[in-house]
Amino acid sequence: MRILLATNNLELGFLRAKVLESVGHRVDMGSNDQQLLALIASRTYELLLACHSLSENSCETISAAFRSANPDGHVVGILKRDFDDDTCGRQQFDVSVSGISGPGALLNAVRHVGTQSAGSA
Repeated sequence: MRILLATNNLELGFLRAKVLESVGHRVDMGSNDQQLLALIASRTYELLLACHSLSENSCETISAAFRSANPDGHVVGILKRDFDDDTCGRQQFDVSVSGISGPGALLNAVRHVGTQSAGSA
């Protein structure tokens, strides 16, 4: 699956990318609106991972651009905690996952939306 990881926390972003790549996903990462919009314009993605480190405005802008360019894509929100609304707001997400739940929870969320995509194809 081709994944776009949107995060302002590059250290954590690189760790998440490594986990996803270790199970065969292709991950591109951007840390600001300009980078993320350029990536969205340059290729097709199946999944946007939006990290809690994004501002609300950034998350809304990136989510809208992603959905416009990738109408069959999904958006997974990585929250600080299970019960957070976080800066982006859950309404932007198809699925949300708690960042403190570890890599297994992230992989399960990605697997879940991958199953949804395969079912609609």
